[in-house]
Parts: sequence; structure tokens; C-alpha cells
Amino acid sequence: MKPYLFGLQSYYLMWLVAAVVGIAAGMRLTHREGFPRWRAFAALCAFAFTIFLGSKLLFVVEHLLYPLDDPLPAAQDSLGMLAWHGFRIPGGILLLAPAFPLICRVCKLPTLRFADAVIPAAGLALLFIRTGCFLNGCCFGGITSSPLSIVFPSGARVWQWQLSQGLIPSTAPYTLPVHPLQLYFAGVGLALYGLGRHWQETKRFDGEVWAKFYIVFFAATFVLEFLRATPLHLNLVLTALVVLLTTLLARRAQRALPAALGVSS
Repeated sequence: MKPYLFGLQSYYLMWLVAAVVGIAAGMRLTHREGFPRWRAFAALCAFAFTIFLGSKLLFVVEHLLYPLDDPLPAAQDSLGMLAWHGFRIPGGILLLAPAFPLICRVCKLPTLRFADAVIPAAGLALLFIRTGCFLNGCCFGGITSSPLSIVFPSGARVWQWQLSQGLIPSTAPYTLPVHPLQLYFAGVGLALYGLGRHWQETKRFDGEVWAKFYIVFFAATFVLEFLRATPLHLNLVLTALVVLLTTLLARRAQRALPAALGVSS
């Protein structure tokens, strides 16, 4: 855990790195597909802000609806503190769904084809955002005896939580072993980038890469949520609904493909 890097909060620093890397990767992907450079850049900047905004909005909504889900809510007892502390990444990815058509319309870009081109870059952004979670010590996993487990030093958020639950004494130099949940989430982001590039080569209809990205991201988030020290109820409900809805929409688009190609089914 290293909450500060170069004198700056590592969490927000990694958000900045995620935005820069995501936009740079997105520019390479859109250039590969022949999209106009400056329109693509403007759209990517808007997408980065959308992920940031959606992540913050879901955090605020979660704390208003499920205030007891946060294992350490003491510093978040007012709307002003909620606006400063914390994010919920699924909210940022979800907000891209209504934002893509609006931003693409403003930038005069084809929504589905552009979304397929840039969505893998979101995987790289997730990798760095979740690395920030690890450095900050937030989004920690539950206690485990898994060989992949890690411990955090005294003073870390998970240390404070285990102390509050009577799991460790105040003199404990380290936490009990926990799932490195932040790194699991980071691994999902990296995997989504690789899968996204593969899906771009095998796609059969516009929007397929976008749909597959959503299904895998939200399904993985749903599963990993159960490894959190205190699972977030809103995350569980939201991710399950998105997976179901995206799967239905993708199947509908796939069934329409033969008709669009003039092939009888």
C-alpha cells in the first residue's frame, strides 16, 4: 500500500494515468479504423470524463440507498464528503451506454462502429484505476487462506476494518490475509483489452465488441463482488441486470444479422 506517490495521492494520480493511457490507446485504435483524428480525440476525452462522472454518481447513489454497505463510512457522513471520497467503477462503464450515442452524434461519428473501435481502451484504463485502488488500500477483499492472499500494513483501510470487527488487536502490524481484490479487478481490465482486440478481428456486426465487453466486465464484477470484505448490494443488482439486458440485446442483433445480409434463416 502506498497512498502517496511523488507527494500526490496515488489514487487520483492513477486516475489521471488511466485517462492518459486510455485516450492514447483509443487514439491508436481509432486511427487504425480510419476515424478523423480530432473528432476521435474529442470523443475519447468525453468518454474519459463520463467514466469518472458515472463512477462518482454510483458511489453517491449507493451511499444514499445502502449506507451500511461501506465498511468504514465515518468520513462519508455528508453529501459533501461523499462527493470527495470514493468511486464505483461499474457506474462509469454503465454511463458510457447512454453517453456513446450522444457524444458520437456531437462529434459526427458512427456510434456502434466507433464504440467497437475504442471500447478495448477502457480495459487499459481499468487496469490503472484498479492499481490506484491497490495503492490506496480501498476496495479490499475478504479474509482468505488462498495462496494468492496478501496482507496490508497497520493503518490501511482493511486493517482499520478488521480492527473494528475485533479480528485483530490494535498492536497488529499487519492485517489477516485477504484477497487482493483490487488486483483481480485490474486483471479483468487487462484481459478485456486483449479480448477486445480479438473481438475486433472476429466481429460479425457493429456493436458486437461493445456488447461482449459489457457482458464480460459486468459478469466478472458480479462474481468478484462476493470476494469483497463486505459485498455491495447495489453493485450486485446493477451488474446482474446489465449482463441480462446486454445479452438479450446482443442476441437480438445476432438474429437480425442474416436478414440484414439477405440470407434466409
